[in-house]
Amino acid sequence: MESSAPMFVIKNNTYIIIVMLNYLTFFTVFEIQCLFFAAACLSKDQEMPWKSMCLFLFVTCASELSGIYLKRQHHANQWPYNILLVFQILFISYMFYGLLKKNSIGKLAVQGGFAILTILYIIDICLHGFFWFNVLTYNSMSVVLVIYSLFYFYLLLKQDEIVHLKYSAGFWWVCGVLFFYFGDTAVNIFRGKLSVIMITPKHALPYYILVVLNIILYSCWTYSFICRKWLTTKSEILSS
Repeated sequence: MESSAPMFVIKNNTYIIIVMLNYLTFFTVFEIQCLFFAAACLSKDQEMPWKSMCLFLFVTCASELSGIYLKRQHHANQWPYNILLVFQILFISYMFYGLLKKNSIGKLAVQGGFAILTILYIIDICLHGFFWFNVLTYNSMSVVLVIYSLFYFYLLLKQDEIVHLKYSAGFWWVCGVLFFYFGDTAVNIFRGKLSVIMITPKHALPYYILVVLNIILYSCWTYSFICRKWLTTKSEILSS
């Protein structure tokens, strides 16, 4: 009896590891990595839009893992992404508000965009309920975020101050948003033609494009968090 106990523990631990590995995809690995960097770099940030990224990325990881679990249990798995969509609208809009609030047009644009996306979300829910993904809201949000990003770069080009882009947290964060949502919008427009191009027996071309876009998004965000931490640390030294 005594010798069987360690074997049971080993088998149990092996099972847990295998289950955990089943939830690690290209998407979840980069999301979790980005969450760790956000927690390390932004947990003590003085500005709430940046600090709130920790909560947003936690919800993102939880939604992705919930979606994977429900799919493997053969249950409808679109409703966690509808919850995530609410947080995307809230937190990414909040972040852009923080980046554009010094410009009156940018401030009004973010407020107007948030109102439009909220109305579209309610319309989506009324049309098909909560358990079908809100495609109209998501596609509209992607276009709105691309517009925000382009406006941010326009203001960046117009300003007189010299900005060291290599160390600009806002620049890299917006770069990630622009690359991801512009690319995702393009994929959705041409999905019908791209879906017939099979790269592997299981996945067509859009899947791998989304993998690359996710890598770009979370790499840019991770680097922006590192830049933000460096700037925060530097300001603390100067103020001490």
